[in-house]
Amino acid sequence: MPTHFSTVIVSHTLQDKKLSIPKEFVKKLGDELSDFATIIVPDGRVWRMGVSKDVGKNFFHHGWQDFVENHSISVGHFLLFRYDKNSTFHALIFDTSTFEISYPKNFIERGVANLGSSSSKHELELPRTKCKMEEHMEVNANTAHNGEDEHPTRMT
Repeated sequence: MPTHFSTVIVSHTLQDKKLSIPKEFVKKLGDELSDFATIIVPDGRVWRMGVSKDVGKNFFHHGWQDFVENHSISVGHFLLFRYDKNSTFHALIFDTSTFEISYPKNFIERGVANLGSSSSKHELELPRTKCKMEEHMEVNANTAHNGEDEHPTRMT
């Protein structure tokens, strides 16, 4: 089973607000890749994203745009994904100078998930971070869009 895939960000990836997962990689995973994926970056933040299918291709979709914006990903960035299991990936992000990006050291340990239009919110406590989760699936590991905390309920 493959464990890694990489991609160079091109303009249509940013315009389409989704990232194609290589077809051969998905094919070798078989049914193991679910409709949701977890992406972990080196600073410990955890991102939940939707995996959508369109014309025989699989994409990181819902949640991808927040991930891109939070990490200031632009055309020419190189991303390396390592697959663990259970639709969990570890990602390394390299800028156009081929250096791994600097992840924020003073990161506020609070994330916001914009998971569709549902107003049901939950907080998920992770080893090094917290993310508010809604019903469907986008995760933004920054503060709430308006800068204010919402009233989360702890998930167990």
